[in-house]
Amino acid sequence: MRQSLVSLAVWVLFPLVATAAQDPLPDEVAELYVAYQQAEQSGDLAATLEAADAVYRAARRARVDDVTLGALAENLGYYASASQDFERAYDAWREAAERADDNAMTAGYRWQNASVAAYRLGDHNDARRCAMNASEDFADVEALPAEAMNIAIQAHVFAAQLNAERGSISASGRAAQRALDLFAQVDRPYDRFTALSYFYVGLDDLTDEDFLEAAVKLHIAHDLFRALESGEDEIGTAAALSSYSRRRLLRQISMNSENRRYQARAEEFDDEMEAALAANPLHEQLAHLNPDEEEDEILPDGAIDAVPARRNPPRYPSDAANRGIEGFIALRYTVEADGSTSGVEVIYSAPSGYFDEAAIGAITNWRYEPATIDGVAVRREGVETQFNFELAN
Repeated sequence: MRQSLVSLAVWVLFPLVATAAQDPLPDEVAELYVAYQQAEQSGDLAATLEAADAVYRAARRARVDDVTLGALAENLGYYASASQDFERAYDAWREAAERADDNAMTAGYRWQNASVAAYRLGDHNDARRCAMNASEDFADVEALPAEAMNIAIQAHVFAAQLNAERGSISASGRAAQRALDLFAQVDRPYDRFTALSYFYVGLDDLTDEDFLEAAVKLHIAHDLFRALESGEDEIGTAAALSSYSRRRLLRQISMNSENRRYQARAEEFDDEMEAALAANPLHEQLAHLNPDEEEDEILPDGAIDAVPARRNPPRYPSDAANRGIEGFIALRYTVEADGSTSGVEVIYSAPSGYFDEAAIGAITNWRYEPATIDGVAVRREGVETQFNFELAN
């Protein structure tokens, strides 16, 4: 399966609130503001952008109050974004956000637009920082008005995507959970943002080795991607990770259960998963999309599974460490009858490509006490594991 992160289209948001000036504008600024209003009414986008720029710069020179300057920067940011002048848009939206006067909703809206502009410029690091500011500001609003709900959801999901691209899976899951919390408060049909929210929360559960929750969330994400007719990569990625989560938990059960107890324990787990899915209102809508369940792998009587003898963790790649990039990777491999490993393959990695070589190299050097059947060493296929690459604070 091609390893890729789920992509999210970038958008430009429309004005959320109008901010009034705290003090009267100085005469030279007021004259330029009138010219700006006239250009805006004319519908000439290029002229409106230049007029908005002129009044903003005049206001800076005149040292108007922060709230007023923030509102004028927002005007400039809006028309620069509409003109796809993202360099000017980024500077304006960032200035506007920094002068939001402790208004978390206004700040969240402005940081989100700054994030989009930075993303359009190719600066994903700054886009991520601005997106997290937006997510955190929207999260600080006790009761979001209805007109702000969708913008806040988009901000949370964009922050989740950009953090996942950076390998910051915990921060990604935190932002995505904020989006899921808002979905529970607003009456809206499921859409791409819903699917992405479940995906990133499930990915966070997976890195925490909460395999039951991960299997449930990723199962719903998979069904949502299928219902929305998303790309095969997205559908396949969610399905692969949901199945991986389920197999990892079943393997934990098998490692801690005698074979005769395994089937009962596995059925208990499946009952828990079904109960968790049934409790989610989306599951009933999407139940017809569920693929056939995989058959559980049960070792035959007289079998003993492979047991690790030497498993050194992978080294942190210096390039990723120098760039401050964290990550997660899940892999599958075979334990041969002589206890060596072979056939290591990547199930999923985030971000893609940074940690694959280090993880595969580490597993290649692992050694096991091989699996046996009636005392005879045998090959054990489908062994799976994962690594979290995290930098010290």
